[in-house]
Amino acid sequence: LATSAWAAADVLRSSAEHGSKADLRIAALEKIQSIPLISVTAFFRSPPKKRGFGTLFAQNPPVGQQDGILGCLQNSEIFESRVKVDSGIHSETWILGGNYRGKEFLDLSNEAIIEMILSKRVKMIDPASREKLVDSQMIRWPRAIPLYSPELEELQPALKVDRAGVVLFGNYLGDLGLASILEATRELKSRLEKL
Repeated sequence: LATSAWAAADVLRSSAEHGSKADLRIAALEKIQSIPLISVTAFFRSPPKKRGFGTLFAQNPPVGQQDGILGCLQNSEIFESRVKVDSGIHSETWILGGNYRGKEFLDLSNEAIIEMILSKRVKMIDPASREKLVDSQMIRWPRAIPLYSPELEELQPALKVDRAGVVLFGNYLGDLGLASILEATRELKSRLEKL
């Protein structure tokens, strides 16, 4: 099953063959805590002077603020066809939420979230951000990713048991980032060959 941990628990529970409470994977999947995230893709009339792949914002004082604004990817700089080159439009994706303020952010209005982004962008990237904003699209994920914690690490032995031909696969198995996911995919191949 290549799903979120919570969807995998539902599938295993509803399956007549595998839904037994004796399946320790269900209990383990249900214990996985999640982190809420909000993704905002914003479009500006022109790119900022500070350009690059993107920015991560520290959440721990004194280096950063616990404002819940985790980072910004400058899509126009990363992806060739994200916006029309001759349009002059610049695209960025902002990630907010996480462990500090994620649940609180889910209840904020779109306007409040955009204002938070613009305030940060004015300060860190481009003072003319408010005047340059053209449009934005927002996606809210109440359960975006697993909380990587000692508790999640303790659940790994139960989660990695292949039972009755059902193999779990997802970022809740401790693999985050492209390199880790590719390695996990290679390992998955050998697990499947043994079934």
